Amino acid sequence: MEQAEKRKYLIKTLLQRALTYEKDINWKPGTPFKTRMTDVVIQVLLSYVSLNLLRFELHDSTMWKFWIFTQVLITTIPGLVLAKRGYRKGHSLLLHIVFICVAVVSFNPWCNMWLAIAPDFFSFSANPWYYITGLVCLMLSIRGLITYIKLPDIKD
Repeated sequence: MEQAEKRKYLIKTLLQRALTYEKDINWKPGTPFKTRMTDVVIQVLLSYVSLNLLRFELHDSTMWKFWIFTQVLITTIPGLVLAKRGYRKGHSLLLHIVFICVAVVSFNPWCNMWLAIAPDFFSFSANPWYYITGLVCLMLSIRGLITYIKLPDIKD
């Protein structure tokens, strides 16, 4: 199977799973398939045009800024969603440990991938907000782990 075919299969599988098996998690129970599919198409379209608009406006052809933004989202949002839902289903202890590791590897001021690539821009003195953001991400990912440990397995 070629790389492009593998990608198409993966996308199809993920969309099918979201639209069928995870429908009650992602939408209100009883939402018709057509509505769910419309939501997915609109979200994909909006993401695609927004991403390319911002890449153009921010002159970010290498996607550095968006990679950093995804690291912020990955390390913070799952724990916040978990706290809002009130139960563990869909999460795991190892997943939250990985989120903490991502925050440490991405944002530590002594040795992170961005500092290795562009030390003039990502030094602590040149870009302290990057590291302050990283500290907030680390705290929220630790909070997500603690929340996971405290919550019940399923909703009562």
